[in-house]
Amino acid sequence: MGLSLPRERVIARAERGNALNWTGLAAVRGLGSPFLSADLFNTVLLRLGATDFVLGLFALNQIISLPSQFLAARTIDRTEHKVRVAWLASVAGILPVLLPLSVLAVTGGKVGMWVFFAAVSGHLLVSQVAGAFNGVAQMDLLSRVLRAERRGTLFGFQGSLGGLSGILGGLALASVMARLEYPSGFISAWSIGIFLSVGGSLLLLRLRELP
Repeated sequence: MGLSLPRERVIARAERGNALNWTGLAAVRGLGSPFLSADLFNTVLLRLGATDFVLGLFALNQIISLPSQFLAARTIDRTEHKVRVAWLASVAGILPVLLPLSVLAVTGGKVGMWVFFAAVSGHLLVSQVAGAFNGVAQMDLLSRVLRAERRGTLFGFQGSLGGLSGILGGLALASVMARLEYPSGFISAWSIGIFLSVGGSLLLLRLRELP
């Protein structure tokens, strides 16, 4: 038996709102992602004297990937506050950028290579754990805020819009880096990235599970 007309209208309205918020989230994330690119951290490290071997040490963070995914899946399955968990995980994956940003700002860029490496490692470690929770939470949430037959179109449009906004973000980043000297350019870029990503994540809180 099909849905009654009033119930179908409620679900359709909720889906439209969810689709708009999810698409907006993709656009803002795409815009902010170049400002938080790992290439920026690596550029600073190379400037401070890091070698390719030192940069390769970041791969050790991958060791925590599997247990983080498992823990995230168990936690998300058990929680009833999936929207809140998805938002908290998203923010937790962004705010650790404040660690290398603060180190660079406080020292005026005159920081030891290993000190900055430790700050970036801390950022990546926390971000990876938070990213595991964020990924699992959002995939679970997506199944609850959109019906299966609507997701394909959303993914396609979301990918296109995210790619376009990423290009615009890259151009904006290039402009910032060209106008500001070291370390102001990096500090400004990370600050912009944090602002856009945290601000965009608020759209997660507007998602509503379908009745």
